[in-house]
Amino acid sequence: MKEKNQNKKRQRLLDQQEQQPSLDSTPQPTIEAKLEQAHQQLTFHVENSPLAVIEWDEKFQVKRWSPQAEKIFGWKAEELLNRHWNHWEFVYPEDLEQVNAISSRLLNGEENRNICCNRNYTKQGNLVYCEWYNSVLKNENGQVISLLSLVQDITIRETAQQELKRRARQQQVIAELGQYALSQSNLDHLAKKVVTLVGKTLGIKYVQIWELLPNQSTFLLTAGLGWRPRSVGRVTLSNSPQ
Repeated sequence: MKEKNQNKKRQRLLDQQEQQPSLDSTPQPTIEAKLEQAHQQLTFHVENSPLAVIEWDEKFQVKRWSPQAEKIFGWKAEELLNRHWNHWEFVYPEDLEQVNAISSRLLNGEENRNICCNRNYTKQGNLVYCEWYNSVLKNENGQVISLLSLVQDITIRETAQQELKRRARQQQVIAELGQYALSQSNLDHLAKKVVTLVGKTLGIKYVQIWELLPNQSTFLLTAGLGWRPRSVGRVTLSNSPQ
C-alpha cells in the first residue's frame, strides 16, 4: 500500500512538470534566418560606410555601387552596373597607366590586396583625388571571383598639401632671388633671373619687367619671358593715358 502511494505521488510530480512551460521554449532561428540577418547587417554597414564601397566581378565590372560611391562620383548604381571602369570617363588620363598596372596585378593573382592613390572624374566632370583600398576574393582553385574597393575622397587634403608645397616653393624662390641680388651687380642679369624664376614658380608663360625712361612718358621692356627674340631692350610702351 505504501509503495502504491509513492507511485501515485511520483506520477503527480511528473504530470506537474509536463504542464510547466519550458525555460527554453523560444523557437530557435533557422540557418536561413541567420543568413538573412547577417546579410541585412552587412548591407546596412556597406550603405552606411563613410567610404565608398564598390564590388567588381572577375572582369572588373561593377556589381555593387554604394550610396557613398554615388555621393563622391555622382553616378547612380543603375547607370554603372555590369560596366567595366574604363567604359566611361572615370580615371584621369595621366593616371591610367598606374591604375591599369594595379588592376592587372589583382586580376592576375600577383597581389591579394593593394592601395592606389589616383585622380578620378565625377559625373559632373570635376576632378577628385582618391585613395583606393583594393582586395580580391578567390575560389578554392585560386581564381579571382570578386574584387572589393573601399574608396576615400582625399581631395581637400591633397589640395591643402599642394598649396603648402606651392607656398614653400615661393618662399624658396624669394630667398634665392635675395641671395642672387646680393651677389649680382649686373641689373640686366638680375632682371633675367627674376622673370625666369617667377615664370617657372607660378607656371606662367609670360613675365615682363618694364623700366620707366627718364622722359617719364615711355616704358622700355628690360626683361621678358615668352617674348619674341630681340624684343627685350627694344619694345616700348607709352605712359600717356589713352
